[in-house]
Amino acid sequence: IIVTMLVMLTILTPIAMSVMLPHYVWSTLGTFFPIFGAFCLNNVSQELEMPYGDDYNDLPIARFQEEMNSSLMMLIHHNSDHVARTGEKAQMDWKDLAASVHDP
Repeated sequence: IIVTMLVMLTILTPIAMSVMLPHYVWSTLGTFFPIFGAFCLNNVSQELEMPYGDDYNDLPIARFQEEMNSSLMMLIHHNSDHVARTGEKAQMDWKDLAASVHDP
């Protein structure tokens, strides 16, 4: 539906501007800038709609997850200042947890 509205804007704006503005230079500028702005806004909204993926401007979600895992593992390390409390069934062995977090 958005693409249809952009096509209608592209078709109808030059007609409306040629009727409202007397000189062709002003009609051209009055047509170009609103249409350009609408297409730019559409492209920005598409990028914001899906920020995760493999594009060059997407968020590095795998790196974020690795940093979160490292931060959480620091809480249970025996040299940490504040040790988190865990349940009795929680796995607390540092080497086993480190091996399970990092992929080979």
